[in-house]
Amino acid sequence: MDLDRFIVAFDKGLRTLFAPAQTLRPVPGDALPDVVLSDPERRDVASLMRVNHSGEICAQALYQGQALTARNTQARAALEQAAREETEHLAWTERRIEELGGRKSVLNPFWYAGAFGIARGICGEICMPLAITRSPPPRATKPRYRSTCAGVRESGEPTTSSAAISAAGCVESETLNGRTS
Repeated sequence: MDLDRFIVAFDKGLRTLFAPAQTLRPVPGDALPDVVLSDPERRDVASLMRVNHSGEICAQALYQGQALTARNTQARAALEQAAREETEHLAWTERRIEELGGRKSVLNPFWYAGAFGIARGICGEICMPLAITRSPPPRATKPRYRSTCAGVRESGEPTTSSAAISAAGCVESETLNGRTS
């Protein structure tokens, strides 16, 4: 593995965990009036947002871990783009936690490390290639997998996070199996 890519991934992890996330798009619901919450309601909502925020931390770790292990530059680019798009959600949840007077989870570094390790060790090397090509799905779903990969190859640009995952899996698995588009 390239040392520079590893250092960049480590930096992204630190920024995900400890730097405020930035948003370029408007926050959904920003124009809606605030609801008056009692103190117990505010604490409950803040704790729910803390869980949501931890999920966004894990999403970053999954995309970043898979991007680090992607052998194909198209797959890596798709995963990095998905991570950038998901940064919006991270920023929005951080903002809402602050508005509610809550706090982020002190366990976020552990959640990040676990998700990154899963993505890097299992999904980056085993799950996606197996799920797409090496272990064929039941006959009824085979055309779906073929059409997903074909559609990704034709368009070249996934536009959503789930499309990025499909693109990464298709490109990566086809590369592993000796097929290129």
